[in-house]
Amino acid sequence: MEWQYIKYFLKVAEYEHMTKASQELSITQPALSRSISKLEEELRVPLFIRENKRIKLNKYGRMFREHAFSIQKEMEIAKKNIEEQLHPNQGEISIGFFHTLGINKLPSLLAGFKAKYPKTTFKLKQANKTILIDSLYNGDLDFCFTTLTGEELGRNYKSIDLWEEKLFFNRFKSS
Repeated sequence: MEWQYIKYFLKVAEYEHMTKASQELSITQPALSRSISKLEEELRVPLFIRENKRIKLNKYGRMFREHAFSIQKEMEIAKKNIEEQLHPNQGEISIGFFHTLGINKLPSLLAGFKAKYPKTTFKLKQANKTILIDSLYNGDLDFCFTTLTGEELGRNYKSIDLWEEKLFFNRFKSS
């Protein structure tokens, strides 16, 4: 199966219209139709219900679309990983953090990193612990600052102690 077939399929599934999809993909409509037909032949099932000029995904098409999205996401990750290996001093880093770190700690950490790797950009996500961990598990974050250790997150995660903070309880004295 060719990667291009998957890319074409996803665009046709998005528009449910061959001509619009072919224009978006900058290929001819007959070439796109042939690619979709070859994909269907390879899978040995039709993926669309064809109604005049409109087409709709059938049950096999809906099933295949979910897998095609996963394949597309994995390809994007693979390309990003290769690019990072080719150009290790540049790229985008997705970081999650608690709002309390955004005031003092994170700006100085990022400034120090940016001074050493000026071509790096940051995608920042400020949220609570639950959202940060979900984002880490989903691959939306490269890493996050949290109170959980690697053991608590699972065996595929590693944690590094960065600092300890003291908490104080202050009480207002009334006169």
